[in-house]
Amino acid sequence: LTMNARARGSMEQPELSGEIDLMDAGIQLRSLGAKYGKGEVRIALQGRDVKVTQARFESGGGRFEAEGTIRLGALQATTFDLQSTLDNFQVAATEDFRSRVSGKLHLGGTAETPILDGSAEVRNSDIYIQTKNLKGSAEPVELTPADLEVLEQRFGYIAQPPPGPGGGVLFPWGIHLDLALAGNDWLRRR
Repeated sequence: LTMNARARGSMEQPELSGEIDLMDAGIQLRSLGAKYGKGEVRIALQGRDVKVTQARFESGGGRFEAEGTIRLGALQATTFDLQSTLDNFQVAATEDFRSRVSGKLHLGGTAETPILDGSAEVRNSDIYIQTKNLKGSAEPVELTPADLEVLEQRFGYIAQPPPGPGGGVLFPWGIHLDLALAGNDWLRRR
């Protein structure tokens, strides 16, 4: 990690300058069994903009590349304009879920209402579904306002779902993807 960065101003009106370079980086997502390595990330800080001039990771012999801008402001007003290209990138490699993705994606919108669009091909995927004891594997949980406050303190802003039907994990997202199963994709039962 090499960093020469300065930040002034407020959270709503930051004044950033400098550069951040991260070389030979790795990310491990245990729940996906994924190891993204040989990472290189280059960021230029200019005013309110965090410009990702290069982001690259490899996984399973495939590649992920991204670039674009994040414009900072009040948390919900932070905007995204990030483009990415995936080429046979192994996104998951667990016993129950394996998959590779190729395509072009764009993340836009704001932190409050992000928009993901583009096209992707999924290939060489195995998704295993457990069919035994489904009723005992999870139970509904009702979070109290105190629980939500603890989550927000530990993990940051938690968007609240809109009232009525349709709320859920991805409720504020606009997702417009052309998704193709490109071959050797299987849904299996154990």
